[in-house]
Amino acid sequence: ISKRGSKYSNVGLVKKHSSKVLEDEFEYHTGNGHVRGDNNSTDFHSSSKTSQSAKPKERVHGALLNAAITVWNTPNILNCCIIGSLFESAMYIFIFLWTPALTSIENELNPNPVNAIVDGAGLEDDPHSDENLPFGWIFSSFMVCCMLGTIAFSHLSNAGVTASRCLVGVLALSSLSFLAMAAPHSSVSIENDANFVSMNSAAYTIQYAGMLFFEFCIGAYYPAMGTVKGTIVPEDQRAAIYNVFRFPMNGLVLVSLVWNLPYGLSFFILAMLMMVASIVGLRATT
Repeated sequence: ISKRGSKYSNVGLVKKHSSKVLEDEFEYHTGNGHVRGDNNSTDFHSSSKTSQSAKPKERVHGALLNAAITVWNTPNILNCCIIGSLFESAMYIFIFLWTPALTSIENELNPNPVNAIVDGAGLEDDPHSDENLPFGWIFSSFMVCCMLGTIAFSHLSNAGVTASRCLVGVLALSSLSFLAMAAPHSSVSIENDANFVSMNSAAYTIQYAGMLFFEFCIGAYYPAMGTVKGTIVPEDQRAAIYNVFRFPMNGLVLVSLVWNLPYGLSFFILAMLMMVASIVGLRATT
């Protein structure tokens, strides 16, 4: 019993001594290294946050670069980019121009407009008044023409006409529409019973008719272009490639707004752009 007790006591002393040594070692290392450890952990977390914030940007830039390379190296996608950028930039420029263009025509046809405000120097036109031009009805007519364009594309597709051929026809008609908008305007006279009635209003001009035809083209463009894009743009890069399409489109719109050209000249330039787009589309289909 005494031998066994002394054995257990020796074991207890060894355990006590080893635990004391480990305790001292822990205090020694943690006493001076605690701050260093916190600093290292802080640096690690900050660097990880920086890398995590940088990773999405690098992914976006890499995806856009790969998409741009794909567009440049694939002729069909490049043609689609050219056509889409030209047409959609012309559409957005038209959105900025149609209201002041019709207002300008109305003021030239009616030198003494009803929508005049009295200023200290005399009469000035109020651009925000729609007493002469019913902009609500005009915009509604645009939407009706847009719907008719979509219906026309649906009927053509059911008749067996391909989306690419429909797109070429839409681009050609858009060019003619912008030429009509750029044409010199004049009043229209119609015969009513032996009397000639003059319709001095921008709503009875060839410019307004061109706008209606262009809205028809917009309604047919989107389903046609959506069908073409769905067949030639790879699905894994679709979002990035569509973003690449928007770069030249936004650039053209900004250039038009900065230059602030006369309405007739702007519409003529848009007609030329639509002609270029129709030629590109025609070459792509042949």
